[in-house]
Amino acid sequence: KLAVPASVAYVLMATESAIVNALLARGASPTESIAAYSIYYRYLMFFLMPMVACGVALLPFVARAWGSRDIATIRGAVRDVGLAGTAYALLVVAPLVVLLRGPLVARFATAPLTRELTEWCLIVVPVACVVAIPFFACRPVFEGLQRGTPGLLVALLRYAVLTGPVAWLGARLASQAGVPELHGVVAALVAVTALVSLVFLT
Repeated sequence: KLAVPASVAYVLMATESAIVNALLARGASPTESIAAYSIYYRYLMFFLMPMVACGVALLPFVARAWGSRDIATIRGAVRDVGLAGTAYALLVVAPLVVLLRGPLVARFATAPLTRELTEWCLIVVPVACVVAIPFFACRPVFEGLQRGTPGLLVALLRYAVLTGPVAWLGARLASQAGVPELHGVVAALVAVTALVSLVFLT
């Protein structure tokens, strides 16, 4: 009831990088773009770890509260996670990536174009963290309510339906605007995350 939907959701999550890499491989400066995206993605996942941890903690907390049908406590916990995650992204992540993006990138990239692309992507990380909070928090909440299907459906919407087409559109629009395709792809992925988070919240 819960294990299979959760497992499939994580498998789908792993396809995002493959989709993006395949898209960037067909664009301009594929080597630098793929390298820059890989660095960006790893930093994003690193900075998202506290939010992932909050989501993991929410599952048993919600399950216990649901046992006594304490809806107010569940709503309060989700609200607190959202507020704490937003504060963390704005007060911790944003200053780090804005002020230290040069040294952060220099650890993993030496090519000038790769560094330039990655530094722009790192500026997006705080926004990506904020819009991802509901995505990482709400799935464990539903699992705590003994409902694994909503998390699976949202994962299917994000990774199987939206990621490929929207990332392709972002790359195309960026190319037409004369900016690196990677910028359009990253912006598109953030928009997809925001959309599926909104779906979770509604």
